[in-house]
Amino acid sequence: SNGTRVDVGLEVSITPKFSTSKIYVTLNSFSLRTRSQSTLATMILQRKIGGGSFADVVSFAEYAGSISGGTTGSTQEVYPTLGYLDSPGTTSAVTYKIQGLRHSGSASVAFHHNASGNHSGGSGVRNTATLVVMEVSA
Repeated sequence: SNGTRVDVGLEVSITPKFSTSKIYVTLNSFSLRTRSQSTLATMILQRKIGGGSFADVVSFAEYAGSISGGTTGSTQEVYPTLGYLDSPGTTSAVTYKIQGLRHSGSASVAFHHNASGNHSGGSGVRNTATLVVMEVSA
């Protein structure tokens, strides 16, 4: 339903050496699908420090499917990427995860990564998504 967040299954942790360090977060090869140009989906990067709770860091890849050639009901797929430089200000473990949500429209939205099965007439892995973090010391 609209506004319901889902964890898409990508999560990674890092423990910064310095509290002044920045953390560079990247997401690649993630698949987002929607079946209607009136359905809007968003991806969200969340962060948790130590034993705390997850909190939103940034939303990205706000996407409304676009139907080309006058075709209706066809699946539209995009591969949102993220490059974000975070400043968590800690030497405790920092965990990042990706969430997705549909916030308008009624068509289905799918978040795919590291899935096997047919894709464009082929077989095997559809795409291999990566969520990578790197410490950048100050």
